[in-house]
Amino acid sequence: MPKRPGEERSDAFMAEVRGLNDQFFKWASRQHSSSSDKLWDAGLRDYLRYADKLRSDFSDVLAGAGQNDSVLEGGNIFVFGQGDNAQIACGGMHTLALCEGGAVYSWGVNDEGALGREARGGQLALTEGETQGSESIPEMVEFPNREKMTAVSAGDSHSVALSSNGTIFAWGIFRDSSGKFGFSPTVQTQTTPQQVALGLGEKCIEIASGNDHVLALTRE
Repeated sequence: MPKRPGEERSDAFMAEVRGLNDQFFKWASRQHSSSSDKLWDAGLRDYLRYADKLRSDFSDVLAGAGQNDSVLEGGNIFVFGQGDNAQIACGGMHTLALCEGGAVYSWGVNDEGALGREARGGQLALTEGETQGSESIPEMVEFPNREKMTAVSAGDSHSVALSSNGTIFAWGIFRDSSGKFGFSPTVQTQTTPQQVALGLGEKCIEIASGNDHVLALTRE
């Protein structure tokens, strides 16, 4: 059965996106061991430049317009990036991505430790006018003993991850009505994943974040 014009445009767009993402992921995998901001900046800038071109060339597809019988209607969401994410969590000004292998990547504003790692910032941040302490490039969050995560959640300026053995890790900062509350009674800002103590032998199976609070569901 012949495809309708809208379907052909949609297929062409998705093929271009897959090709772009595949090339960028292969390049990023080769560059992962490099600490040079300039290399990352150049690669990401090229990626965004071509993504902008696709956005322009396929504006009718993204808008769900152009053909009356287009298969793309309002409500469709298109994203650019590697396609092996198992979960995405968005905080106030940061994002977490949980990959199928259990790794967690973070990017966004890190002035209150929400990324759980050192934010390089770099030349791209300066070029794009971003504030110091922000990080546009997703990078992996390191956990003790390289534990694999199964879920993530994010609040205003905090992040939480659940490991495969039921352990909870959290980092960042919380606020109350008076302003910054801190991460714990002894820590103002937690910049790396910190294990959260539950009851003796308790294992968590689900986590959820509000703006400035966290819920954990245990097995029993």
